[in-house]
Amino acid sequence: MARRAAVLTVLPLIGAARAAAQDSPEALRAAVRELLADADTRTSLLQAAPPVGHDAAGFFIADPDAPFRLSIFGFVQFRYALSARDGDSSPGSPRAVGGFQTRRTYLNARGHVLDPALTFFLQTTFDPGSGVFRAEQAYLTYTFDGGAHAQFRLRWGQFRPPLLREELIAANNQLLAERSLANSVFTQGFSRLVEAAWLGRDARMMLATSGGLRASGGDFNASNSLLPGAETAIFGPRAPFGAAQQGGTQAWAITARAELRLAGQWSAFDTFSSPPGAEFGAALAAATHIERSRDGPGPPSAPGSTVATTLSRSAADLMLKGDGWNAFAQFVHNWTGTTGLPASFASAAEPGATRFHDFGLVVQAGAFIPGTAVEPFARYDALIPDPRRLRDAPAHTATFGLNWYVHGTAAKLTVEASRIFTPPDALLGRVAGADYLAGGIAGARETVVRVQFQVQF
Repeated sequence: MARRAAVLTVLPLIGAARAAAQDSPEALRAAVRELLADADTRTSLLQAAPPVGHDAAGFFIADPDAPFRLSIFGFVQFRYALSARDGDSSPGSPRAVGGFQTRRTYLNARGHVLDPALTFFLQTTFDPGSGVFRAEQAYLTYTFDGGAHAQFRLRWGQFRPPLLREELIAANNQLLAERSLANSVFTQGFSRLVEAAWLGRDARMMLATSGGLRASGGDFNASNSLLPGAETAIFGPRAPFGAAQQGGTQAWAITARAELRLAGQWSAFDTFSSPPGAEFGAALAAATHIERSRDGPGPPSAPGSTVATTLSRSAADLMLKGDGWNAFAQFVHNWTGTTGLPASFASAAEPGATRFHDFGLVVQAGAFIPGTAVEPFARYDALIPDPRRLRDAPAHTATFGLNWYVHGTAAKLTVEASRIFTPPDALLGRVAGADYLAGGIAGARETVVRVQFQVQF
């Protein structure tokens, strides 16, 4: 086939061959030999050129004579969001706001170097607020071939610790336009870590050590106070949901996760949606994380104190997928405890409290309308803080909507409406991408409508 293509590229020489045929048979044979030699030369050049193209991994370039490959891919999510609150707002705060936003813009690269077992991944993004271009994930992976039944994997760099499955599934593979509120509060985020994994046929186990949850900024010897705004506002600087760093950088942090494949292929659990015709799949998983901060100075309201915070977070999840339908459930338990504080130091709801238990729950499902590319979905999630930490009632969120796969997964339109009940006021307006309004009355209900178009390449 390649030689035929090369011959076609030298069609202009055929005219010369015909002219030679009018002179003598020997001249014709010489012209044909010249034509075939030129075709062979062009064929060899075509075969030596690096193959390029597009496949399931994205646009790629590879060298067939050396173990090098580079794939470029990404996606863009553009949306319109409208947020409206019931009841009154605080002075200067509107009851309804809408607008356009480029929620996510990602440009990624992956491939292998020197050895197909040594792979790299780089994920870059433009900050939706400032437009600053930054690297979100950057890591190397080496996979040891353990035979037909298992593989061993070592990964190091900046990526997500193996904790919550909803966070581990990429943003472009989510069922809804945005992850749940419970996930946004309990998320592990990105950290710098080393992870060892055993990948069996029906089970997987991962063990990682890191700088702590959401510890992707600052150096290891810097005073690290990575307290997300929502958690700091709700739970104070002493015992936040998201981090134990408030007394200094972590002394240590460990994450472990185990997964069991009950049916289906492992690759099916990299995305929530399940297209029509897909086989049945089921996976069960459990994960835990624990970290402890270094001893450090206490808050200004407790001068002279030396404190340390320990955080323990555990999760369990179940994913089911079938012929055009999917279901997912996740439960999270969060425990924080602080030592070294005087008994007079008050929490938001109970003076002297230093240990708290908080919970999160997510349940979601989706199913395609038969004979169409439209997938209705629904989700319920709950954020249940320890009542000793916060006087407000738990926050419950219900979301309904649909996906229209305009061109498979390459182009998807999502329309959804999310209703939050009894939210803590300090949480609203502080969770990235949730689109909730700030400055309302604690416990006021709020509705958010999103229309999002996603393109993958």
